[in-house]
Amino acid sequence: MKVPSKREYFGNGGTPAPDGGMYAKYDTWADSAKDFLSWLRYVKFPKDALTVDRYVYLLKKFGYFTDSEENYLGGVKHWLEVGYEK
Repeated sequence: MKVPSKREYFGNGGTPAPDGGMYAKYDTWADSAKDFLSWLRYVKFPKDALTVDRYVYLLKKFGYFTDSEENYLGGVKHWLEVGYEK
């Protein structure tokens, strides 16, 4: 995620992104989760994304990633199984 310019941000600064923006930086996993929930509310993400499959489908539908839905879904499921490693 990038550091937002129009909504509350739960991170701590950021690191430069190639496009001139800043990638978000968090002190804790909990801060990143709060910021992610803040983003979901800000973009009015549909509340019917109750499964990982539905969530990834909606992300693809709204253009949030360009990879295949199958690859992205596999990555998300892998991340959920492995967990967040700092």
